[in-house]
This record gives sequence, structure tokens and C-alpha cells, in this order.
Amino acid sequence: MSHYVLQFAGTGESIASYDYTRDPPNDYPAAHMHIHGRAENLEQMLERCGRPKDKPDDLHLPVGGRRFRPCLEDLIEFCILERLVTPRPRWESVLNVSRQRFRDDQLRAAVRRSPEIAAGVLKERGWKLTEPDG
Repeated sequence: MSHYVLQFAGTGESIASYDYTRDPPNDYPAAHMHIHGRAENLEQMLERCGRPKDKPDDLHLPVGGRRFRPCLEDLIEFCILERLVTPRPRWESVLNVSRQRFRDDQLRAAVRRSPEIAAGVLKERGWKLTEPDG
């Protein structure tokens, strides 16, 4: 499980959050985002859909699924690029190394889940592969 929250430093109030639950106990997307606070258009939409008591942060906005979800480094980079925080020196290289580690782990998991697709892509690129015995 992963839970990343963007909070307002003055009050600690949540602004947005990313959640990932490997085996969610409900039908919501395993990887999703919540928007906290007021969002008038979303509130109006919820009311029109018969959900007047719900708030925007009750919604589970999908963000890329199990393997291709945002990572903490993406949220940190968002804060830096949008000038919401002051970055430290060499921030970009540190984030890129850490993010690549995360993405490599996700790629390994995706290949384990779909080895035929991975083998097909490698064959298209000229690799010579031997299928496993089994």
C-alpha cells in the first residue's frame, strides 16, 4: 500500500492524495487520487448525480492502474515544477534515479505478468529467444 499526501504547510490540511492498495476491498481503482477541499464543479456534478452529501474527496480518480501509477517522485517533481516548494541542489538527478528504480521494478512485474508480450517485443527488436520448457 502507498499513500502520498500533498498538504498545506500552514495547517497540515490535505490538498490532494494518491493511494495505491494492491488488493482493494472494494471496486474502486487500486491506484487512485483524491482531491481535497472545495471544487465547486465537482460538488455540483455530485449533487446532480444524486450524491449531495458527498464531497470531491469521496471520488476515486484513476491514475494509471497497478503497474503504471504515479510514484512519490512524481508528486515531488510536480511540487517543484509548479513552484510550490524550493528544490534542493541536484534534485532532478536524485529524483530521476529513484523514479527509475521504481519504474524498473514495475516493468519487471509487468513482464512477469505478461511474458508472451515481452518476448514478442524483444523478438520484434531482433532478439533471439528460447521458450522455456514447461
